[in-house]
Amino acid sequence: MTRILKIAAVILMLALGASAETLTGTVRNATTGKPSAGDEVVLLKLLQGMDEAGRTKSDAAGRFSFEITDASAQHLIRVNHQDVNYHRPAPPGATSVEVEVYDVAQKVDGVKTVVNILRMETVDSGLEVVEVYGLRNDSKPPRTWMTDRTLEVVLPAAADVREAMVAGPGGMPVNASPVPQGQPGHYSFRFPIRPGETRFQITYRLPYSGEASFQPRLKNSVEHLVVMLPRTMQFTSSAPFQEMTENDGSTVHVSTTVEPGKEPAFRVSGAGTFEPEATAGAQTDNRPGGGLGPPSESPDPLAAYRWYILGGLGLAMVVGAFYLMQRPSAAPASSAALDIQVAQRPSATASVASAPTDRRQLLLDALKDELFALETERLEGRLSQEEYAQAKSGLDRALTRALGKKP
Repeated sequence: MTRILKIAAVILMLALGASAETLTGTVRNATTGKPSAGDEVVLLKLLQGMDEAGRTKSDAAGRFSFEITDASAQHLIRVNHQDVNYHRPAPPGATSVEVEVYDVAQKVDGVKTVVNILRMETVDSGLEVVEVYGLRNDSKPPRTWMTDRTLEVVLPAAADVREAMVAGPGGMPVNASPVPQGQPGHYSFRFPIRPGETRFQITYRLPYSGEASFQPRLKNSVEHLVVMLPRTMQFTSSAPFQEMTENDGSTVHVSTTVEPGKEPAFRVSGAGTFEPEATAGAQTDNRPGGGLGPPSESPDPLAAYRWYILGGLGLAMVVGAFYLMQRPSAAPASSAALDIQVAQRPSATASVASAPTDRRQLLLDALKDELFALETERLEGRLSQEEYAQAKSGLDRALTRALGKKP
């Protein structure tokens, strides 16, 4: 009997070994151009959430390896370098992966705010504002900028903050907690600004009686200040703004090269809401400037930032809301956020909990629209292969999970 048990144990071990696959990888320090040794490497299995499936450290040559017991599952590699996390997807069938990390500094040259978007519409008896900041890190050599205040924002004093999200370069949006700085409306974010583009989004509501005046207060210069309104709302300003019209009739007002202390004041009036993401801009337009505004021979001032305005904003809201709906309320915050501690405000939690069941279909429609937009950007050559692969992987995963979610 003992001999039979030993043989059975050996057969079982061989069977388990045969079903497992080895995933190897390297960690490369893109700041120095050399392998990164001693970094903590975590293997995450993506199912209903993110489950840790392994943990190790990179060796002197930056190498690491994991045994994959479920080869059909999506996995994610997380590398912690100088207290900042970097991620790389490992799709089913992958046998090797390379993760790039960057040295961290509290002061980095080459970081600038490329765009600040204020998207306004009336909701119930108030005015809802979705404000987006796009930061680009072009440091040379590339470094990650990390301080307690990588972004400071000054909102109207009466702003009731509902939620905030951040998306790093090529990453999915995660919930953020803006930190009050003592004065009404003054908040800061603690989030690493890695090389590439990082987007911050904060949603708030204001009392509204049919008109409101705004005097933006910037902490840093902004290449483009953008105000988006439904077509039924009016915009007035004594400062020079360029006005454009989207395909759905909503208006975009742009002020270029805005410096702190010289921010243009403006006023909005009237009422209106934006068309649903799934139907807005359904018609294509090949006019100069990407279809924003009347045909013109002058270059589109927002050509480099249309992803923020027409795609990135919708993606952050839709995918962020989807992941809020998917995450169990009792789950630890760290299991859902890739980079920061989640601290969901009660008002935002209540709004998600009371969402109608048909939101699933709206999310599916919006995710499919984002996939179509992504393919269009790839065909037009506006995305690198790496950027396309990262975005496509995230959207595919979100779409798969949405299709599998029961109403």
